[in-house]
Amino acid sequence: MRLHLPDEGVRDQGVWQPETLDLSGAALPPLALMNGQDSTIKTPRLLLLWLPAATAAWLLTGWQMPYLGFGSLAGSGPGAEPVMALGVGAIVAGMLAFAGGMMLRRICTAGGRDGEEGGNAAGGAVSRAGRTGAAARATRPCAAPGTLEIFALGFLLAQAVLGIVTGWAGFVMVGPLVGLVPLVLVFLALWRTERENLAAAYERFRARRSSSSAGGRDSWVLRAARVAAMVFLAFVVLAALAPAVESDGIRYHLVAPREWLRAGQFVNLPYNANSNLPAMQGLLVASLTGVMELGRVFQLMQAFNLAALTVIAAGLARQFFAHLPGTQNAAARGEAERLLSAAVPLLVVGVPVAAILGAWPFVDIGSAAFLIAALRVAGPGSLPVSNASPVRWAIVGLLLGGAVAVKLSALPFAAAIGVYALLRLLRTAGAFWNFVLLCVAGLLVLGPWLGKSLLFHGNPVYPVAWGIFGGPEWSEFSQNIYESLAAQRGMGKDPVALLLLPLSLVLHWPAFESHNPGPGWWGFLLPVVAGMAWLLRKRGSEPIAYAPGNFPLAGFAVLLWGLLTWFYTYQSVRFLIPHLVLLTALGAASLAWMCCAHGRLVKDLGWWLLALGIAGGFWAPAYRTVTAPVNQAALGLEAPEDFITRRFNAYPAVQWLNQNTEPGEPVFYIGEFRAAYAETYRPLASDWFDTPLVLVELRAAGSAEALLRSWQESGIRYVLLNQAELSLYEDQAFRPRFTTREWLEFERLRSTLRERIVYDTLGDVYVCRVRESE
Repeated sequence: MRLHLPDEGVRDQGVWQPETLDLSGAALPPLALMNGQDSTIKTPRLLLLWLPAATAAWLLTGWQMPYLGFGSLAGSGPGAEPVMALGVGAIVAGMLAFAGGMMLRRICTAGGRDGEEGGNAAGGAVSRAGRTGAAARATRPCAAPGTLEIFALGFLLAQAVLGIVTGWAGFVMVGPLVGLVPLVLVFLALWRTERENLAAAYERFRARRSSSSAGGRDSWVLRAARVAAMVFLAFVVLAALAPAVESDGIRYHLVAPREWLRAGQFVNLPYNANSNLPAMQGLLVASLTGVMELGRVFQLMQAFNLAALTVIAAGLARQFFAHLPGTQNAAARGEAERLLSAAVPLLVVGVPVAAILGAWPFVDIGSAAFLIAALRVAGPGSLPVSNASPVRWAIVGLLLGGAVAVKLSALPFAAAIGVYALLRLLRTAGAFWNFVLLCVAGLLVLGPWLGKSLLFHGNPVYPVAWGIFGGPEWSEFSQNIYESLAAQRGMGKDPVALLLLPLSLVLHWPAFESHNPGPGWWGFLLPVVAGMAWLLRKRGSEPIAYAPGNFPLAGFAVLLWGLLTWFYTYQSVRFLIPHLVLLTALGAASLAWMCCAHGRLVKDLGWWLLALGIAGGFWAPAYRTVTAPVNQAALGLEAPEDFITRRFNAYPAVQWLNQNTEPGEPVFYIGEFRAAYAETYRPLASDWFDTPLVLVELRAAGSAEALLRSWQESGIRYVLLNQAELSLYEDQAFRPRFTTREWLEFERLRSTLRERIVYDTLGDVYVCRVRESE
């Protein structure tokens, strides 16, 4: 085995000079996989285990491909069983990580000879600090991605590439083979060529076990941090195995992909504006598994995204640390690097809102993972490919496009990273064409979603920017509801509220959509602000491309821009997840740098970071267990039907409809906008932001009697009337949309339907006949 490593010295120009080193049969340090000290990107031994284990779990539960004529994976009821969902999720995530990781490994292997501007320690900064020899060697591996991070980055990169395939194919075909066939082909091709590396990985594992003492051992604090991070991630995975019950997920995140899968292509869902938002991850799950009931597998995808995010955040912290002015004490820097690799994953999963949303059918975690990965790759020292290499910027573009294709609100944060990438490119040859490549790559991922909204609504970002582009189904009333709801979030938008924001997030976090940001970010505010102020003061007139601390300052600028756009738009803590992760990485790196610079023991910092991560991490499992007992449902200690019904009162009525309707039969919803779990029939539902679909139908028909006749002619036999849910918003967001005459007709319609009840849940939730008798 031959490794291409950087030269001992780091040039002032910051160019790696690779040399060849023969390490055949050598025992590698035991920490290489976690702290990036091994510059060769290898396949971890975990990949030898996940495939047979996940396949066994999958097959033992009787998984069946719905499009091959054997029924649906979801079956009836709340969806796939937990073990089945875990097997499906593990296989899909493993194939994505393996394919993307192997592709990225090959890119890095080929690009290692080209060198990376600035090396892993920003050549100009290293030269200015006067580090050579051992200090350079201690600094160099800090920013390099370790094996786990390569596969985490590959996991996201593969999603973006596959998102291009499934997204553009969605206009003509949505089905499991669309995403599954190319992924399987790439996986098998890579598996065939990488078998020797897999065998070598196992041999290296055996060698490391027999010689671990030669490479030294981490302190128990670092080992405890790693164990705690894995325990908390296990809690997230467990929670993800419970049935999906969160509102946004069962309103549109899971509903739109299911309807596209049912129709076989993109279809418009009238008066359900949120279903028109980019939904790349939902489409990926639908296209890879063909699951009509996507809940558990979709939630598992978010849990795996959270695991990838923790690893990439640790790499970003090391990258920040590598570009901070260092110290001559190489041992202290090495200890700091190991600390960042161990503590940052715990700190990220210890952000309560991140750990909770990692098990929800939301997309905030996936979007944050793409954003942090894009910043990681855009920064110097992240990959052994030159700054002028088109490959680097194509990857950044794919990741940025993926972030917005997962969640449209990521656009301001992604734009800030794009501006940073442009500033970096301006000092390299071919800057214009590389930036064009970045934009094209991003548009390839995001393009299908812009095109779909443009085709259906004439607005590429519908329902956003309605005042500019318009949109036939959105209205001024809908816009006012959204703006009113946004204004109610947080503690105000004036300058005083901005200054008090850190205190408000601590004392009044329920006002920010009831999501707890946790204690971790608070401990990083002062070190980050102080450290960045010091860097700005010391930077002087040195060119920005080689100024000490340039990358940390860029990260700080992205963070400030993201916070300001968040503050003046929609103040929800879950929208803050990428900001909190970036602050955590930057703060941990700043603290480690201060410890090294002032000769303090890094292990003292380790105690504090361990306590901080555990404090936040314990809050999330406690919340999920006590206030929303998902773990009991995931473990089978509570019947899934009971668990879902407690959060979704119409679920028994939905199950009755599943058993008494024909496949694809339309069922009209009134007062109910959560269209999930309709496995047999096709729900006709509108979102409460939009004009109620029943009002649209009433206006078209003219009267309640004419509407009932129209429904009969359309093949609608049943109406789901959820009066319990409707009463929650009837006076504020429902009745004001009607004229006096229209409301009288609706009252007549509702009274008529209540006389034709065929199923009653005893909770003001009814299934009503459209015909007077049937």
